[in-house]
Amino acid sequence: MLTSKLFGFAHFRCADLRSLSSTTEAETAAAAAAAAAAAGAGAAVNEQKAAANGFPGLFARYQSSSSLLEEQYYGVETPEDADIEEQQQQQQQQQQQEEETQQQRQETRELLLLRQMLKELHQQQQQQQQQQQQQQQQQQQQQQQQQQGHQPKPLLPPEKLKEAEAANNRLHQHQQQQQQQQQQQQQQQQQEQQEEEELFVSYG
Repeated sequence: MLTSKLFGFAHFRCADLRSLSSTTEAETAAAAAAAAAAAGAGAAVNEQKAAANGFPGLFARYQSSSSLLEEQYYGVETPEDADIEEQQQQQQQQQQQEEETQQQRQETRELLLLRQMLKELHQQQQQQQQQQQQQQQQQQQQQQQQQQGHQPKPLLPPEKLKEAEAANNRLHQHQQQQQQQQQQQQQQQQQEQQEEEELFVSYG
């Protein structure tokens, strides 16, 4: 209270001094300096009174609190701000790691599914090839049996022998065509299987 009154008095005195035409600028400055010195002396007296009443360093703590508020107002980083920023960075890093882990798991699941599909397809092609080979063997056996059964008998007339030979030739040609078609299908399947195995190896 005393300090504010002294500052008000000094301001009032300076205003009065400026209003006087006979007062020079030097006298005005001297008066202001005297008023400021009086205010400082009043603050020192208040500090001494506070110490005598059992509150030493009261004004020092007030000045320290004021400087802290100024630092916070002007954006000076405090330890609490540093801790909050560090926690935010840790949370962001943890979230990024979790997202990367989920993406890796998804890619692993997709790769396993692709491998399983290729494996099943490979097994199906192997079964089809085995069935075709069995069918081809059966046809060859039937062809041999038919050739043995259609051998010309010496007692048959010549017309019957010609018809039997022609029928045997037609059957033989038909069987050859079927064998060629099966071989072509088998080659095509082998080629497809080889391409899929190369794809499987590249993904594996």
